Amino acid sequence: MSLDPTAAPLQIAVPSGPLPPALAAVLTRQRAEEPKSPVRLVETTEQERLEGLEDGRYCLSLGLSLASGEQPLPQDSLALWKDELAVAVPLLSPLLAFPEIPLKDAAKYPLILWHPECYGTVGQQIEALLASAAPTLQVAERVRSFELMAVVVSAGYGIGFAALSRIVAARKLEIAMRPLAGGPHTIVAYLTQPRAPLPAPVKRLVGRFQALAAH
Repeated sequence: MSLDPTAAPLQIAVPSGPLPPALAAVLTRQRAEEPKSPVRLVETTEQERLEGLEDGRYCLSLGLSLASGEQPLPQDSLALWKDELAVAVPLLSPLLAFPEIPLKDAAKYPLILWHPECYGTVGQQIEALLASAAPTLQVAERVRSFELMAVVVSAGYGIGFAALSRIVAARKLEIAMRPLAGGPHTIVAYLTQPRAPLPAPVKRLVGRFQALAAH
């Protein structure tokens, strides 16, 4: 069934940078089951997502965070999908000698890090993790996309950090993946709802997120 071009879309705020591949399955099911309620994804910063939920610009917000007992998910949030943080390295890197790369060894290399406005809070959490292992970090580049990170890593300018599944899927870009030692370092994709009561179409959309996250 085709989408209704006259219907106002349900706007979901999402972070810039790599998004969970499973998000596409939610949008596909929404399009098939409820075409009169189209969904629009809007890339925003963390602060804009939270403000937009409060003022009604966005009906839902998708966030990304490194799981930590000391840093729980925001209130009114629902954990959806999990992946492991991993290291993207050049194909001839000495770091490939490690089955899992120790944090202190990763911190010695030039780093391709995320722009502060990208990848939810994960980018900032990665930096904090690295800073705990080395007083000074060699930041070679800051990127806004995984594709740019992969190109720069492949060229040998440094190492990068992203979801394990994303790095593995990009092997054709001539980068290799190694887990980060000392884990688990789990990236959690979570859905945050506004505090106000949800309209019926948004409730059904949340149900689709929950149903697909359960599989």
